[in-house]
Amino acid sequence: MTGAMFVDDAGELGEEFGDRLSSQQAETRRMHGIGEYSITDLTGLFSMSRPTVDRTLQRDSASAKTR
Repeated sequence: MTGAMFVDDAGELGEEFGDRLSSQQAETRRMHGIGEYSITDLTGLFSMSRPTVDRTLQRDSASAKTR
């Protein structure tokens, strides 16, 4: 099943898959969750922009509120 197409912060074409996380998003959330990595650390480690990391982490808090 294919999701909607989008352009990410780096201008690259990708697909949105609803609630499914990429392995990179899951690892970003895990690393931030253990409290040893700042958002700035994660942007450098994963070559993601600050807004992308923020959205990934906000998605985690939004899904926790709906449970």
